[in-house]
Amino acid sequence: MKSKQKINKKNTDKKNSKVIHENSKCFECGQSPIEGIRYYCLNCSSYDLCQKCEKKFGEKHGHQMLKLIRPNDLKKFKHYIVKIKQSQNINQIEEKGETKIDLSKCFSKCMNLKKVYTTRNNNNFIPIEIIIKNTGDENWPTPCFFTCEEKSEIKGERVKLVKCTGKPGEEYTFKIKILLNNIKKTGTYKSIWVLKNENGEEFGEKVVFVIKDIFEKDLNLKKNENNKTRDFRDDLEKNVNEIKQKYDILFSASTIRNALIRTQGNKENAIKILYTEQKMGKYNRY
Repeated sequence: MKSKQKINKKNTDKKNSKVIHENSKCFECGQSPIEGIRYYCLNCSSYDLCQKCEKKFGEKHGHQMLKLIRPNDLKKFKHYIVKIKQSQNINQIEEKGETKIDLSKCFSKCMNLKKVYTTRNNNNFIPIEIIIKNTGDENWPTPCFFTCEEKSEIKGERVKLVKCTGKPGEEYTFKIKILLNNIKKTGTYKSIWVLKNENGEEFGEKVVFVIKDIFEKDLNLKKNENNKTRDFRDDLEKNVNEIKQKYDILFSASTIRNALIRTQGNKENAIKILYTEQKMGKYNRY
């Protein structure tokens, strides 16, 4: 009997894994669309979890989750979900004695934003320390999260603002990680971040981090270009004229040119040779 139960369980798992929930996305791992069982939060406006993430984050999230096995389950229970959410919002407001926060009146500013953050590609991520200030007159919703937008060229891990009271005028210092795994070449990339409440609703100003990622191979090529010495023949005629004008040497231009070629363009050594040969009377003056 046990073996039959195991086989039946495996078969149901296989069936569930083939189910695809269109227009859904796991809030934690980003799987889109969600395959298998979808867990839909009855409290948050846009919080879904896949089967794996529900095991990790379901209890931590703390809200009641609706288990959706079939793709059309959400439409089927939509009427009841709306009623449940409305009743929960009313109960929460009555219990806390709070009014709903108007997010359009919540303002924020990044106090230590740099123009460009430069890094090397041998790093998997770039850590950045952030100071966010409540610059408005309204309290922020709590808890709140600093989240990277989907349209960003490079992504980052969501950060919860720990011990954030959201009071006006207060500053909050924390670190974020901007991931560099998907970058394939040296260039400048943008990562866009914004504050969100626990329901995934945005508030405050968007923060744009400009990341300049340099690959080691490109850096070495640049070094080689900078260190590349000019060929002495490039300045040969210029040095010939300079020697003729500045020094007491009475030889022809071709003789001076030959002396420079013999010394690989070293002007000082060429002048020494010419003075020595001049004393010995080896060369003609024409």
